[in-house]
Amino acid sequence: VNLICPLVSFSVLSSMAFQPICLLSLTVLLSWLLTPLGATSNRQSEYFILMKSSLSGNALSDWRTKGESSYCNYTGITCNIQGQVTKVNISGCSLKGSLPPG
Repeated sequence: VNLICPLVSFSVLSSMAFQPICLLSLTVLLSWLLTPLGATSNRQSEYFILMKSSLSGNALSDWRTKGESSYCNYTGITCNIQGQVTKVNISGCSLKGSLPPG
């Protein structure tokens, strides 16, 4: 699993550096990989919906909360052939907020 995080500080709700949030996200993504595939898919989808609602910015406008859009088609998300997230890259998206706990 690759998680792309900028080396500079990122403006979040509590003005924390973005690096700790990246570590948290990496931990969440790794925990998904250790669960069965069906559960992983549902958990990933639910988490990305929560993530979008907790961050402000227009960069995630294609992250659909309704309909049949797959999170593998979301901006910044890369999946493997099995539909599991392998990379999250939201650097440079000008997002503000905090990531929800996983």
